[in-house]
Amino acid sequence: MIRNQKSKIKNQKYYKEVLKVLDVNINRVRESLRIIEDIVRFFLKQKKLTSTVKNFRERFKRIAGLIPQEELLAARQAGRDVGSKSFTLSEGRRKNTSAIFLANAKRAEESLRVLEEFSKLLSNKLGYRFKALRFKFYILEKRIGRLIIRKEKTGV
Repeated sequence: MIRNQKSKIKNQKYYKEVLKVLDVNINRVRESLRIIEDIVRFFLKQKKLTSTVKNFRERFKRIAGLIPQEELLAARQAGRDVGSKSFTLSEGRRKNTSAIFLANAKRAEESLRVLEEFSKLLSNKLGYRFKALRFKFYILEKRIGRLIIRKEKTGV
């Protein structure tokens, strides 16, 4: 249940399934943002942009934190996740930093979209917040992507 709010979901089993989806996608976004932050910090060496990514990640954590962590952890069943062993060929290889960035940017966007949709089952306002983050991330992705492509082509 969202902090200080009654859940819109009455069925506890269904509520736990929704929490699992939210938990997995919160983790995906956080992991992807950390990778992107490291690319900006160590590959692009952009102090201001690193701070921007870090602030975005912190903003995401604050919004995701509206869903009580203890409920997400209680619903987590990573050992029973039918998708935990799936692995695609594209996951197993990355050509360059652009490919790492792009894979993680798309992963973050997709997960933000899932969070937007599933969080509406708990709170319409929360769904709107994830949507706003997703659109802010599209802008950030474009900015970082251009810099990575330029650096890979020119070395600058």
